Amino acid sequence: MGDQCLPSNLVLMLRKLALLSLVGTVSACGLPRPGPTSQEVLASADALNPHVLAVPINKDVIRVAGTQSSTNDMTFPDSFLFTSKINAELIHEGDILNVTVWENIDDGLFGTINGPATLTEVQVDEQGFVFIPYAGRIKAAGQTIENLRIDLAKKVSEQTPDPQIMINRVPGDGATVTILGGIAAQGVYPIERSVRNLRSMIAKAGGVTAPSELTEILVQRGKISGSIWLDDLLADAEYDIALRPGDQITIRQDSRSFTAIGAFSGQSLVEFPKPTLNLIEALGLLGGLSPQSGSPKSIFILRQEPTETLRALAGDDYANQTKAIYAFDLTKPSGLFFAEAFDVQDGDIVYAAEAPYTQFQKAIQAIAGVTNPISSVTNSLGGLP
Repeated sequence: MGDQCLPSNLVLMLRKLALLSLVGTVSACGLPRPGPTSQEVLASADALNPHVLAVPINKDVIRVAGTQSSTNDMTFPDSFLFTSKINAELIHEGDILNVTVWENIDDGLFGTINGPATLTEVQVDEQGFVFIPYAGRIKAAGQTIENLRIDLAKKVSEQTPDPQIMINRVPGDGATVTILGGIAAQGVYPIERSVRNLRSMIAKAGGVTAPSELTEILVQRGKISGSIWLDDLLADAEYDIALRPGDQITIRQDSRSFTAIGAFSGQSLVEFPKPTLNLIEALGLLGGLSPQSGSPKSIFILRQEPTETLRALAGDDYANQTKAIYAFDLTKPSGLFFAEAFDVQDGDIVYAAEAPYTQFQKAIQAIAGVTNPISSVTNSLGGLP
């Protein structure tokens, strides 16, 4: 039976149903798309349990997980913060001493006439001793310059009357720090009176070479270490810690990044431009959602979380999950505020699902090959004879 044997309104309805059926068939055949739908993301969390915890964002989630980036809390340990400056006059192993001796006789022990004798570059050995002629080995490390001068004068006075002695210390490879990384002049620097603190030592090495907001200062002292953002060091004198011999100072640029995939204007590995970055700022870096396909109702952050965080999020539903999927709905005002309060962290995956109508659009394009799929399907459904 042909179409002419059916009422026109029935023909119209049948043609509409046939077109919709064809669209559904094409969509089901696997049209290209940038990733799973919102429902598929949340369903995968259920399928992967107990490994993944799906977490709709609310104020309690913000409190527990929104600002837990370790970089927010970078600081120095108390053992660094509450250490006083070293005594600039204190002698250390490896220091170099210049010793000048005046004698009250013309033919003195040190063989000078009408003037002092100077012993230059006398190095303190690994045991902390120096050798001075006519005085022998004297313990120098751990003493102040004045105390060593008194001890040396006593030793020399046993063989020459009332010697006058002056000692100058040149910091050597004992009371030194090492500066590495993004600094103008890497090297080993002595701790002197004018450079006993972190700021002054960095300045002596020529200053950092990277932008301050991207620069981290790491100090390693034995088995203990601490780090601080350069901007925080410059802003707060509390972090201008006193240095200790053997400190290693590393100037390094922020290397954190997150991955953006899905219905964004651009998909890429994105480096952090500053110490903290919330989700709204991250979306801004990406150029926002794709205007053709992005769904502001379905933004996700996928993250590996520590056990204590997941336990706090899941409560009685905690089942040894290791990852979390945070779901944001930016169509709601609260969702925008939550996204602004939620920090993106190093290694996060930020994913934007496609809007539901996008696959429908693609199916229409595949069938009709039109430029404007929405207007085309409207014409097809509403303008059939």
